Amino acid sequence: MRPAQVEEASFKTSGNNADVAFGGVHQQMIMKSGGNTFHGSIEGDYENKNWQSNNVSDELAAQGFTITNPTIRYYDFNGDVGGYIFKNKLWFYGGASKQEIDQLQIGYVSGPNAAGCWTCPDAPPGQVIRILKQQYSKFSWQAAPSTKVIGTFVHAEKVTPFFGFGATTPEPTTRVQSQPTRTWKVETQSTPNTRTFIDAVFGFCCYWTNYTPQPGVAVAGNPASQEITNGMMTGPLGAIPGTIAERYQVRPTVSYIAGQHQLKFGADLNWERQDSTRPQEYPSGSYTLFFNRGVPTEIRTYNTPTIPIDRLYNQAAFATDTWSLRRVTRPGGVVAAAVWDFAGGLVYQRIFWDTAAALDPDAEQARSRHFSGPLLRAGELAAAFEAAGLCDVRPASLTVRMDYAEWSDYWEPIANAQGPVGDYVKGLPPDRLGSIAAAVRRAYLAGQPDGPRSMTATAWAARGVVP
Repeated sequence: MRPAQVEEASFKTSGNNADVAFGGVHQQMIMKSGGNTFHGSIEGDYENKNWQSNNVSDELAAQGFTITNPTIRYYDFNGDVGGYIFKNKLWFYGGASKQEIDQLQIGYVSGPNAAGCWTCPDAPPGQVIRILKQQYSKFSWQAAPSTKVIGTFVHAEKVTPFFGFGATTPEPTTRVQSQPTRTWKVETQSTPNTRTFIDAVFGFCCYWTNYTPQPGVAVAGNPASQEITNGMMTGPLGAIPGTIAERYQVRPTVSYIAGQHQLKFGADLNWERQDSTRPQEYPSGSYTLFFNRGVPTEIRTYNTPTIPIDRLYNQAAFATDTWSLRRVTRPGGVVAAAVWDFAGGLVYQRIFWDTAAALDPDAEQARSRHFSGPLLRAGELAAAFEAAGLCDVRPASLTVRMDYAEWSDYWEPIANAQGPVGDYVKGLPPDRLGSIAAAVRRAYLAGQPDGPRSMTATAWAARGVVP
């Protein structure tokens, strides 16, 4: 996935649990989701040959070279959009992207010079092109208050029109490489109670790699040939195996919290196919001729077409227990923690949320979710300490001041989608964001001139002693 598609990513290099089937780096990426407001973005980069200097050195110029590997053209564009089909019930997210880079490569030619020389510096340069295309989508359905169904689909394709290029592989000898990929997943997440989480995933991932000769090259009478004194190849490139890789996966898991234990049970079922296919036979023949200074010396033949069949089926079950040890602090040691009093102690937050909630029902819902989390009310943090077995628990509140030089100092972090309000703000259309900003500004000013403001920010705190 492209960075613009990713909402969250994690990479773990070691210490994986039994629920990770293989060793090495384990990575997880979560695609962005739709929401109760429409949002989207467009981003892109562009460059052409006029935006770079010439790096041909005097030494290369003395040998007759006029280029190195300049970029002829480069662009990379991505656009996405997300929102709702039915508010609070069914959401969507999707987009598309395309990247292309066209370059010249020193020593790589598209044909011989006027004298028929393929390796001379004045032979016409060949162009190297790489193209990446992608389309992606995600749908989220709140099937029930405790159950959500998620579906994702990604289609991508890598195209290299002149695959295998090099100083001894001119453009007519290269092949066209096409590598389409397709990935889809259906996932169900359910929380039947506060201690249990059930997750079931069924997905498919694959890619196919295909190679075809350049148009008009693999014809009768034009076999693949190579001059062994300099390695120069002519005719169509020799046999290149294609690839078919497909994988189906089913992964159900159940997690259960019991006191200090977080238990997880699951299974991992995989059906894989990876075939290395030899290409079809073309009129140019399934062989390569080798020459020594123009004299035929060897012929190499290929057994084509061949389609080997490789299959792998594996099934696994696992159980893990993540045990939270209370006594990570020695007996007599002090444990302390604090959590913001969002509902009553953060003035700068209430100014924004109360004003936005008066103008937008979505803000009212977001405020309710934001202010109703665990441990946010008076006494809850201390009660959690006592439930964990700590003694001499003492609740407290801690207050600091948030100082702002002027209105823009207060608003810019919000407008840039920083902090807890970011998820809400980044999904607002410009007109609604503008009206909310104007109303919040009036609340900030409170009838006074713009200038410094100082607001209190209070957190609930608790300390306890390990028995």
